[in-house]
Amino acid sequence: MRAKNPKPIQSVHERLLGLLAGRKTPTPEQFRELVLALDNHRVLAKVFLLEGTPAVFKESPMKYVIFREQVADRFNIGSQDVCIVGSAKLGYSPSPHKFGTPFAETSDVDVVIISEPLFYRGSRELFDTLNDLVYSVRPAQTGRMPRTQEVAPWDWLKIKDSIRNFVYQNFNPGLLPQDHPLRREVFENMASTSGLFLALEPQVFVSKIRCRVFRTWKGAEDYYSNSLREARFSFIGEGHPEIEVEDAEDLEMSTIDLPIRTTDVADATRSQAEPIPVTVQPSPEIDQAVPAQPACPYGGMSVRWAILRLLAEDLKEAIVGPAITSALQTGGSESSSPNFARNVSAVLRTMANERQEVEQSEAGYLITPHGQDVWAAIKRSPQWLSRSNAPHQ
Repeated sequence: MRAKNPKPIQSVHERLLGLLAGRKTPTPEQFRELVLALDNHRVLAKVFLLEGTPAVFKESPMKYVIFREQVADRFNIGSQDVCIVGSAKLGYSPSPHKFGTPFAETSDVDVVIISEPLFYRGSRELFDTLNDLVYSVRPAQTGRMPRTQEVAPWDWLKIKDSIRNFVYQNFNPGLLPQDHPLRREVFENMASTSGLFLALEPQVFVSKIRCRVFRTWKGAEDYYSNSLREARFSFIGEGHPEIEVEDAEDLEMSTIDLPIRTTDVADATRSQAEPIPVTVQPSPEIDQAVPAQPACPYGGMSVRWAILRLLAEDLKEAIVGPAITSALQTGGSESSSPNFARNVSAVLRTMANERQEVEQSEAGYLITPHGQDVWAAIKRSPQWLSRSNAPHQ
């Protein structure tokens, strides 16, 4: 008996092969189809994430060459050992946590650097800082098990990320302390290239340029192919992708807001453990007046966006963290985190230390000029304009 309708199957295969040829960037739907259809995700990582001209430079490919040379010069490497990945590369996010989210004015630019010396230097200094956090991260000196200790959730996520990254032969300088000399050196080098994006037509507003240092290109291929495998498992409902520090703010800390013991370090590179129940402590009394707000002004947006709106539009004076928490809750801000106050505190810390969008004084938090620019850009972004309850200004 002859098979029925062979052409549709053949056309699907031909379409997938056509996409793999790399002549054009696939749409999010097409890329998702490729992730689901192929077993060799290394090919996808090489063709679409690590090679070719990024979407942000598609109208000015020669400026991408200049960008790579600028970065290479600052890190004393060859320009062939620099590339842009993530949403700036595809035009949308390939991350399992926010797959398909378009690159926008407030998006970060992710850069890959291949440097074995910098990988080893950074990893050594990173683990030196982690050794000051918990006893059990140190190399074992005896055959005895280390004593159990409580680790702050944010520190635990850093430990877990650092171990996982080392397994995949990469170093994330964002895991170093804010005042660490190597962290400042790396981010200052990356920030010095941001002017090139403003020279593009149309201009590209860069919220932050992040980088990840790999020991070899094979390490980069392994890391990003594993990320695509995690995306595939997430698509078919067979697993939950690992959460990294750089994703925690967007996920509103909902999966790491729990006490962790250092005896769990052995599981750091395994799949994420089930959440541990915690007792939510009541927020301290607030002696600072919270301005009156219209009904649910912060509903349907992330905690970061809500904070930016509060400080940019609804308040013109410094405000302490607990008052921000109260204002956001009163205004309809929601989070899946069991401890909303801790969530807000973590986001504020990132906004102050990583993004320089707010600053803290003795009187409380204030929005910075950069934060005002970011908020203005958010209100022009497709994500904001597409919100059903957004005021289209």
